[in-house]
Amino acid sequence: MAPLRCWRCLPPASGALLSIRRIAAITTISTSTFQPFSTSCARNAYGKGAGDSKPRKGVHRVGGKSSPPSKKKKGIPPRLKVAPGDRRAFRKRITLSNINALPVHLETLDSKAFSSEQSVGKILALGNETLDKLRRANAFKPTQSWNMFRKPSTLVRRETVNLCSKMEKNAQENKFLRCIISGERVAGKSMVVLQALAHAYANDWIVVNIPDGGYFLSVYMLYIDSLEAGETTDRRQTLGYDLVISHLDYAPIPNSNLWSLPTTIQGLLRQISGNSDLSKHKVVKSYPNLFPNQSPNLTLHGLANSGSSNDSWAVWQALWTELTEVPGRPPILMCLDGFAHVMRMSKYRTKQFEPIHAHDLALIKTFCDLMAGKMVPVQGGAVIGALSMSNQPMVKSVEYAVQYKEAQQVLQLPEEELPKREPYCREYDERVDEVLREAEILKVGGINKKEARAIMEYWAASGMYRHKVDERRVTETWSLGGHGIIGEMERASLRNSRI
Repeated sequence: MAPLRCWRCLPPASGALLSIRRIAAITTISTSTFQPFSTSCARNAYGKGAGDSKPRKGVHRVGGKSSPPSKKKKGIPPRLKVAPGDRRAFRKRITLSNINALPVHLETLDSKAFSSEQSVGKILALGNETLDKLRRANAFKPTQSWNMFRKPSTLVRRETVNLCSKMEKNAQENKFLRCIISGERVAGKSMVVLQALAHAYANDWIVVNIPDGGYFLSVYMLYIDSLEAGETTDRRQTLGYDLVISHLDYAPIPNSNLWSLPTTIQGLLRQISGNSDLSKHKVVKSYPNLFPNQSPNLTLHGLANSGSSNDSWAVWQALWTELTEVPGRPPILMCLDGFAHVMRMSKYRTKQFEPIHAHDLALIKTFCDLMAGKMVPVQGGAVIGALSMSNQPMVKSVEYAVQYKEAQQVLQLPEEELPKREPYCREYDERVDEVLREAEILKVGGINKKEARAIMEYWAASGMYRHKVDERRVTETWSLGGHGIIGEMERASLRNSRI
């Protein structure tokens, strides 16, 4: 018999209970898993509680997102720290050769090259012996372009021939030359000083060189000796000293108002004994304070190398007396670059904390006495001071003396047209005026076109100048270089190849 109702209209027997269980289960899950105010799932939360927002251990959270930790790269050594003094040594490094440059066959410097008129406009190479002496004397500058060429060479200028011929003439007549080198910036003043040093070394003079009045590596020879002895290079940080800004050890000299620089003077003594042949000259006078039992065979080389830095000033006085007062000694050349730095008050202080004038430093006083004419060696020689326009301090007495000497000696103006002092200025120093009263002036300006062509042909032969050197190129470079300013010509021609 057929059923009265359709099978589809009849609910299942246990359907109500099952649907109730399922709805209850779904309701329970929804209340514990989903939140009505958030679209994120509770299972993805970092903590167990709703308020815990700290990431799990080992998980990085960046910008609200979690990322797995990155693995450390192994095998990379840690970066070494820069040793004290390395940056300064890198900044002040001097490279005297370039093996990538083409070799140029040049004449080598001899004893008469810089004083001969036939050498004007020529490029001369420095000999190995002269090169070593100039390196020990710290005559090269890091701003000079020695690292562009195969071998250190220099252009013989008209100013160089005039200066070296005067030096040679004064040495023959036992006279003393006092000269101040002035000129524009990057005109080659330091190069003229280097050429004067090379001329003196080639003629076996006694040379004392102070590379910079404001910045002086006083124990350069001590550093060379320490490297040869196998010591560590950590001493570089103690080798660079400023001459007048209170970075040197100094001590008062008894029974005087002077102050000595022991370490600096010891470095100069090593420089003199290393570059000059003092072993063939014997000590004539006796010095009981240094040698109680003085040997009759004591030489000037042994005198210069005797003692430590504590008695370096006494050794300097004895050596200077032997070189300046005893006849038959070689001529003396004393050079100082950065002349204006030592014509003012220094940063040194007395016990009463009063500033010390630079002329009260014994080493600077020796230079000033030579420049002023108070001390004249019997065998003659020269003293040269060069001005530096790159970092020259403003010293009124130096500026006025240079302007007056240039107008009087170079321009040869009449007396009524010479510059006058400022009447109400109190910055003039009488001690500086006394030093510069008898000095000559040598103004270094631009080179002529003949010398410019010679230096440009040398650049082209070395492979550093890629253009054809003709009259048009020479005139163009000479004009762009401020009418022959050698530093400006180099910038106009070799800027792209500067190392």
